[in-house]
Amino acid sequence: MAAGILQQLPERMQADVAYRMATLESVHPAVVQELEEALEASFAEILRGLQNAGGPKVVADMINLTGSSVEKNVLDQMDAQDPEIAEAVRNLMFTFEDIVKLTDHELEILLREISEEDMAVALKSGGEELRQRMLGNLSEQARTSVVTEMEQLAPMRMDAVESTQLRCVQQARQLEEQGKLRIVRGDADDTWV
Repeated sequence: MAAGILQQLPERMQADVAYRMATLESVHPAVVQELEEALEASFAEILRGLQNAGGPKVVADMINLTGSSVEKNVLDQMDAQDPEIAEAVRNLMFTFEDIVKLTDHELEILLREISEEDMAVALKSGGEELRQRMLGNLSEQARTSVVTEMEQLAPMRMDAVESTQLRCVQQARQLEEQGKLRIVRGDADDTWV
């Protein structure tokens, strides 16, 4: 819901709201009480949740649910305002392009969960390295099918492509929650043996 609201805000306000949430640590109980009284009982449930309403992780999760245009706008403006906070948010995010950081085995697990149609649409605007990694981890038959599907795709709106990419990212996160793959966020270059 927060991501949907962020997308509807004017571009300049998107970054401002995301920055304020990223730098919000905790809310003093007296302030929460004062706001609760001012906004009446209908907002009481929302206000009780304010203590966990901010921080870089909240912003990263929210931006992960938006398209890449909102992501770029928010992070660019946050970079200009506070590069350290922008980097903290960026390091907590996992985007479609980050799929390239998965191992071949993890990538194969993810690709089994993504339909060939979704893969073709998602790769329509994906980077060349990611395209080669994804196609390289498919069987010959599946690769041929996806490439054919990509060639036959009509021009489409970027938000439709981003929506499909988001489904792929959500599938990766779900597999991570199940312990089937490990998502590398940010620029982590830790060596695993």
